[in-house]
Amino acid sequence: MKHHNLIVLIVVSLLLLMGVCFDIHTWISMPESSKPMLSYTPEPLIPVTMYQLNPDGSRYSEGTTGEGTPTPTPVFCTEGSGKWGCTALCDNTEVIFRTICRHDDGTPYPVKPYSHNTSRPDIDLENDYMPNVVAQEMGVGFPAPAQQAAAIASRSYIWWWFENGVDFIENSTHRQVYVPYRFEKINLTATPDNLGAYCQSSNLNTEQKEICAAVTSQYYLSHTGDAPIRAEFFTDAKDETLDGDTYYLKGVVDPISSHPDVVNDGHGKGMSHKGAIRWARGSRCVYGGQSDCDWSITW
Repeated sequence: MKHHNLIVLIVVSLLLLMGVCFDIHTWISMPESSKPMLSYTPEPLIPVTMYQLNPDGSRYSEGTTGEGTPTPTPVFCTEGSGKWGCTALCDNTEVIFRTICRHDDGTPYPVKPYSHNTSRPDIDLENDYMPNVVAQEMGVGFPAPAQQAAAIASRSYIWWWFENGVDFIENSTHRQVYVPYRFEKINLTATPDNLGAYCQSSNLNTEQKEICAAVTSQYYLSHTGDAPIRAEFFTDAKDETLDGDTYYLKGVVDPISSHPDVVNDGHGKGMSHKGAIRWARGSRCVYGGQSDCDWSITW
């Protein structure tokens, strides 16, 4: 129960969704037999427009901007492409891609090219999209409650778009970054033995199992009724977050994110990924090796 309440603390305090707090705490206090089942059921497959991406997850474009020059054109993924964004096991040789397509010593990763014959494939939401998105957006090696909070925010966010009339999303930072095989890249020594449902594989390493623990609960956030909310998230914010684009997403003071090294990174609305990690660790620092990390409360 303590572990479960810690997850709720992160979701409530760091997703910062005012109006969700009462619903979540009420749910926690209910006996299991009394909890109502939510009826919202998303489609199992979602159409995703696939682009080659820059290292930061934005669309990679050909051409340049400026007076008298061509307008940059995003590059769609095509079958067999080994470019970042189309695949995490990529073959980009440019210097800016070396850190994501090669080992630290410069040797290339094994290339696994883009396998779809269209730039807008239907992606399995829970068995493919979610593990790859959480692996990319949140990363690995962080406390389980922070990863679970990230998964809840990600699922709620993407469900919201389809609930509100979009026909497709894209794989870039314009929504959230989805790169095929990013989950597989966590462990290059063994390919998951169930590629149709990663988290049902029997040969995952510890970090992959942590990602699966975060996504398989299939929790999401709602405000009124069963419909998902627009649960925005970003990398980091110092001291406080900002109001979101919906009336229920309010900025709040985030005192644990007060370390001098904290730098605002992202739009500042909703859940701070690094803030969630700090709350999960009970530390003002995201990573080890920093000084002045102590927080007044421990758990």
